[in-house]
Amino acid sequence: PHHGHIIDESKAVNIFYVDCNDPDAGDRNPGTADKPFRTVAHAVQFVNEQKIPARIIIRPGTYRENVLLSGDSASKKNDPVLIIEAEKKGTVFISGSELLQGWKKENTGRYYSTAWPYKWGFSSLEYEEKLEYTRLGRRKELVTLNDTLLTQRLSRSELHAGSFFVDEERGKIYLHPPEHIDIKDIKNADIEVGVRTKIFEIKRRANFILRGINIQHTMGTMHEIALRLANVSNFLIEDCTISDNATTGILLVLAADGTLRRVSSVNNGGNGLDIYIAQSIFVEHSEFSYNCWRSNQARVWHYFPAGAKLCHARNTEFRRNSFVGNLARGFWIDINGEFNTFKENLVMDN
Repeated sequence: PHHGHIIDESKAVNIFYVDCNDPDAGDRNPGTADKPFRTVAHAVQFVNEQKIPARIIIRPGTYRENVLLSGDSASKKNDPVLIIEAEKKGTVFISGSELLQGWKKENTGRYYSTAWPYKWGFSSLEYEEKLEYTRLGRRKELVTLNDTLLTQRLSRSELHAGSFFVDEERGKIYLHPPEHIDIKDIKNADIEVGVRTKIFEIKRRANFILRGINIQHTMGTMHEIALRLANVSNFLIEDCTISDNATTGILLVLAADGTLRRVSSVNNGGNGLDIYIAQSIFVEHSEFSYNCWRSNQARVWHYFPAGAKLCHARNTEFRRNSFVGNLARGFWIDINGEFNTFKENLVMDN
């Protein structure tokens, strides 16, 4: 049986460029090499509205935005080919975070604090009637210091090296840097805070490729999604990294004839990969590791968490992937699956 996608990339004849670091870039530009668009969201929307086959080339940079590609389900099969790719793989970051500044040393210990403008509180979650979640498991915050995820705590007294506490009453965030960060450097440190959720979404669309892109720092609960593909067919996700999100890394729902190749979904608070109601999906040479840190904080290890989980899936094939160090099951085939193949995968230390 056929698994995966069939896309003729030579059809993507219209080329557009995006560059967030070019001072002359702008979303009113024509999107040419010397007059690029500024945002990925605009480039995707522009090409989608024109209904033309296209290749969007994203130049290196951190794109702090939400990207939505939304098609029309009626004509899905006839969608023109769309390729969204990094000019150089691994140099493009679609990020849910913003830099947080104004840190000052507190009088005691190694703490720093700054103003915190958000009030997200404790979320209600799915499956409440079945599961008892801890309070920590209901949070949405995500903080990184020089690209290292910090651990959330619920009071100042619980702070330890490499952790943070959000005091919504006082409108402050407290941070205890990891041991290896020199205190003199806090002014120069990149402290980033997740403020956006669902940062890359593709729905009701066929015939697309996503290549060489990193998706990171999505804020939200473990059931929210960083890269969400819904009602999609004939697609390829290749050489992409979905990491350091508070949420689930990737969700494929109502998906058919897709390939995930050399995809790394790691260090996410929810699952690395959820596949729900899907057929003819081929996943190879990919990694779904070190996920489920938020569900672990919630003290939930059954019912939904896993490095990768398949539910209502048929005719999928997983070949030469790794599922390592997830704080839950490594790989889970749930109900209503048939003709699913699992070859030469490494599942360990989950």
